Amino acid sequence: MVIPGSNFNYKNLNANQIYDEANRPINFILDEVTASSLKLYARGATFPKRDFKARVNNFGKFSNEFLIKLEYPSINLQTKNRLLVNTYFARGQANETGYVLTDLGVIEESLTDGFSNKVIASLPELETNIFGRISTFVGNDFLYGGGIAYQTGKINPLFYFSTESKTWKKMANLPNGNGPLEGHTLCRMDIFLNGG
Repeated sequence: MVIPGSNFNYKNLNANQIYDEANRPINFILDEVTASSLKLYARGATFPKRDFKARVNNFGKFSNEFLIKLEYPSINLQTKNRLLVNTYFARGQANETGYVLTDLGVIEESLTDGFSNKVIASLPELETNIFGRISTFVGNDFLYGGGIAYQTGKINPLFYFSTESKTWKKMANLPNGNGPLEGHTLCRMDIFLNGG
């Protein structure tokens, strides 16, 4: 995130503290100060809500207020009634809804109501200690699975999750390395998505 402005503290990045509307500090990682902006790295920060006003405090003074609008799913919000997830495998957005693939299952997050999220499906069961597992958001949906288990050598199936139907579908088995695709377990993702 880049905040345009001037008079930021060049010598001590951490002196440029961001405060929310209730004057609580937000623990951004400050990346860089330029002559016209303050660049922030938001990983690990906890936000009061999805849309809020904030100010920068440096040299003992507050800046003008500016709006922070958060649209990405799986952000950390300060709330007691929202399911918080620290571990996720993939995330994405379909229309006005965010989806997060976590060890708890598939979580659906409202991008308009900052305090609304819920588990809408559990994860398919896979072997543990997997090498090469796929966890990705493609289009509006998830692909999850594949890979090979370290201990058993078992190849996991690949699953497709539709955010529209909220259901998992087991896909055709991936190549197992016994043919011309050896070493190229997943050549084209769209083959599976388009039924090939």
